Amino acid sequence: SFEYNAWNSMEGDILIFATTFFPLLLNSTAATQLSFDGNIIAHEMYHAFVIKSLPGRSGAFRNEAVCLSQHYHRSCQLFAEGECKSGNSTFTEDGPDLEGLRAGFELL
Repeated sequence: SFEYNAWNSMEGDILIFATTFFPLLLNSTAATQLSFDGNIIAHEMYHAFVIKSLPGRSGAFRNEAVCLSQHYHRSCQLFAEGECKSGNSTFTEDGPDLEGLRAGFELL
């Protein structure tokens, strides 16, 4: 099995593996496929906003990033089964997950 469904090179390329889409092409409606595609693409694009070292990252986004990180940490504390590992250390995936889901939902 593949560990990743997509990859953002951070140099202007996003690679989406065919194994991600093939099962959906056979068994999904157009709306489901569009939402799924939008989720993956938005997730990968959002990585550019959560990486602190990128020069174009705006000050306004830093405030949003802090808010999202705190939200994930509080949610983890409420719903974790065992050790809570969400928050600042996992934000580079948590932020894109949330924004990818939001974009996919909006496409429905």
